[in-house]
Amino acid sequence: MVKIKEFLKIKEIGKNKKKILIFILSIPIPFLLSFAAYLLNAETTTIIAIASIGIILIFLPFLIMSFIEFKEISNAEKHYPAFLRDLAQSVSSGMTLPQAIAISAENNYGKLSKYLKKLDIYLSWDLPFPEAWNKFTKLLEKSNLISRLNNLILEAFTTGGELKTTLNSLGDDVIMLKDMEAEKKATMYEQIIIMYIVFFIFLGVIVGLFKILSPILFIQKMGIFSGIELGSATSESIGINYFKNLFFMMALIEGICAGFIAGQISEEKLIAGFKHVVIMVAASVLLFFIFIFPSHLSLEVSLYPPSVEIGESVIITGYARYETEPVSNNPIDIVLPDGTIKREYTDSNGKFSTNIKAPTQKGIHKVIVTLTYKKETVQSELSIKVT
Repeated sequence: MVKIKEFLKIKEIGKNKKKILIFILSIPIPFLLSFAAYLLNAETTTIIAIASIGIILIFLPFLIMSFIEFKEISNAEKHYPAFLRDLAQSVSSGMTLPQAIAISAENNYGKLSKYLKKLDIYLSWDLPFPEAWNKFTKLLEKSNLISRLNNLILEAFTTGGELKTTLNSLGDDVIMLKDMEAEKKATMYEQIIIMYIVFFIFLGVIVGLFKILSPILFIQKMGIFSGIELGSATSESIGINYFKNLFFMMALIEGICAGFIAGQISEEKLIAGFKHVVIMVAASVLLFFIFIFPSHLSLEVSLYPPSVEIGESVIITGYARYETEPVSNNPIDIVLPDGTIKREYTDSNGKFSTNIKAPTQKGIHKVIVTLTYKKETVQSELSIKVT
């Protein structure tokens, strides 16, 4: 029996050491991935997103295990009154407490059953009841309710009190407490709904602010804002990526904090808010990867006049933009109707302009303008009508 207890103790210590080792080895992974993204010249938004999501994923397994453990303990507390009533009936029929526990271990009490089976095994090893009961209590030590009840039962057993009366009384008290918790949870449900509404309004405000800031920052990059020349230092120090990163971190922090607070409000346990954290963080990441993070290369081109006679001059103008920044000093390839390629370059504001001669044949002819920037290519097709 001593060897079995030592084996179980060594096995538990080994599991804990393995968990800690995995956690320590996992910590550098998101930072190494972020550094690799930096070496590959990824945008700062990508680097910060990799680091943030990586850190969350490191803690995710431990949060999941803690949440599963919390749900298991909650389920055990839910079935504990039924166990106490059955235990009281068995004791009142003349059974000893170990015999009554052996009978109860065969019943279904949800998640509590596996702990009762362990208690029955402890007693089958001829452990004294107080020692076996203490081990059973330690297995459920994260439940303050069950720990207090077990201490009262052990005290009644050692002092020779009326176990039947004690067990029935404790069972009734637990039922009353659970009813009060259910009523409180129903009352707090409205508060949880309000928290979700506030959170999604917060996300909407972030998207709105980003959409407002984008054109303002583009005008700033152009160098003029409401007729006032802006210093180059200002335009270079704060760019669109700064706000992307800032808003992303704000959304993650808000989602994590709001989720755990929701758990504390509803069930008085921070870990109970894990499901709310998952929903809010997932919504934040999805929103950012759809509406904010994607970078788009924009090419706007116009042709004047659209209808000309043979040999007349046609002006092609346009500007190139990447996010809120003009694409400066970048080549623009223009495929003319005769198949030749004419290359132009954008100026410091991303604008370009060129003149071409209309084709010598009547009809509608195509002009294709191509822009390549940061490994992204966009094309714009224009039509010249020659009369």
